[in-house]
Amino acid sequence: MVERWLLDWELQHFGAERIRATLIEQERGSIPWYEPDELVFILFPPTRHAWQVPAFVPLYAMQTAAQTVRLLALMRDWQRQCGAEVVVLNGTMLGLYVSRPPTDPASAWDLALQHALITSGSLR
Repeated sequence: MVERWLLDWELQHFGAERIRATLIEQERGSIPWYEPDELVFILFPPTRHAWQVPAFVPLYAMQTAAQTVRLLALMRDWQRQCGAEVVVLNGTMLGLYVSRPPTDPASAWDLALQHALITSGSLR
């Protein structure tokens, strides 16, 4: 996979700390927050864990039950590993708050591959 080769090359030539600092600087202030232009409803689904929310609120990218089950399994793992919790789900967009993001490039790479398992449009 060429993307992994590029990541390994960057790590070898620049180091993880420099790459992390560059990414943090690029992201600072560049992520637009969701501002709805219509009425917003707050839903409190009957779940014990945040990863279970997509079982109650349909997500457009999940066209089959198998895709939804895969998403729930990944979200369960993300909550355990990274502290990921649903903060917004409006049918087309799923937003997570991550209290313990990956701290090394290999873990971040594995997480990116897991995102790709859900839908090709989940990374931007």
